Amino acid sequence: MSCTPRATSDTFCTLLDVGMCLAAPDPASTGPARWRALARAALAGLDPGDAKLVIASTNGGGEALDAARWRDAFGPGLLADTPWEQTRTPTVSGSCVSALQALDTAQALVAQGKHVLLLAVDVLGATSQANFEALRVLTSDPRPYQPANPGFRCGEAAVALLLAPEGDGLRLGRPTLSQDLDDHDGLAHALLGARLERARVFVGQGTGPEAADRAELAALATAPPTTPLTTPALAHGHTLAASGALVLAQLARGALPTLPWPRALDGRPLLAYPTAADDAVVFGRALGGSCAALGVGAAAGPPPPPRYVAPAALPPLFHPGLRALVADAPTRRPARPPDRLLVLLDAPLAPPPRALVGGRVLPSAVLELTPATVPRLVAQAWGYTGPAVAWVGGDPAPWLAAHRARGERLAVLQIDDVHDGFRVTWAIDEVRT
Repeated sequence: MSCTPRATSDTFCTLLDVGMCLAAPDPASTGPARWRALARAALAGLDPGDAKLVIASTNGGGEALDAARWRDAFGPGLLADTPWEQTRTPTVSGSCVSALQALDTAQALVAQGKHVLLLAVDVLGATSQANFEALRVLTSDPRPYQPANPGFRCGEAAVALLLAPEGDGLRLGRPTLSQDLDDHDGLAHALLGARLERARVFVGQGTGPEAADRAELAALATAPPTTPLTTPALAHGHTLAASGALVLAQLARGALPTLPWPRALDGRPLLAYPTAADDAVVFGRALGGSCAALGVGAAAGPPPPPRYVAPAALPPLFHPGLRALVADAPTRRPARPPDRLLVLLDAPLAPPPRALVGGRVLPSAVLELTPATVPRLVAQAWGYTGPAVAWVGGDPAPWLAAHRARGERLAVLQIDDVHDGFRVTWAIDEVRT
């Protein structure tokens, strides 16, 4: 890697080393066992020392629809036989932008002088496959950024990123996190945190039907039209929570994938030859509307401050706890936008019985399965454009302290007994002058 070492701040950190696994060592393993196999393979070549651990995962290897199996899938036992076996760290679960959400928390720890290992893992279980099929976004012949792209195919990956305050590595900016609202383009807002004019390549998600591709391209409307675009999704499939971390690992190794077409459907050039660009912009949008972007190298920049816009219309919900939460959320909105909205879940959500028909989740309830649903709904109810993130399980205290040490005002929503009482506790930091 060729970046010049630079001192860190709360806006930048250095990527020192990476580990990747794009196929499980044991194809017969499923669920949490497959998750573990991928994680161990990604960690095998790294020497993290006493680095703090940050985990990102959409489903934790969960395959069953019952609450107990989902809870176990996110448990600490997933990292058995590793140095972090007894670590009570939460899991950052932000759907397809989980890794970039986790990177922001990792950088808050790095700003305290710590080394951090960010591990992003997702596997494609039967439940995940069925959910994507219900949404009708899968195809065996994806054509990202081409006219009439029918959708994407899924992949599996584990990616480990070793981050430090400084060193001879790739300089990463701080991610900008947002979400789509009725009159707010979350992806365009997220891209405001990167210096688009300095990028040598843009790396998008490229994992949706044509309408999703058009949304990504529209968000780049103010970017130089000659800067090429690519995505790893064509070569590896859509690797869910690991997608953003996979791009950063490929940038660090100088191995960004190319696309076989010369141009995107809006005329922007697509990357046609391998590149080792240190200056890049990485961005993505999850199906539920969570968005993230960050600049790498010279394209790194500070995130814009969050703001309030008109609250978005909320969808009908099957989960009774979510229905009660969104009814109460408008009364909890602080007068000034917080720097971050955090939802602490003691366990991941599972679909309520009325969302199931014949053992399958109704398509209209699919997105309620992901922990990212909860902060996104509150952000919609508030009209909040800033970071809205879910942490599942573990002890969040060190992470909360790191964010506050960075000067952030937090709005924290803790939900206990997710599958029984759905008890909600709010804590909103006072305004600092």
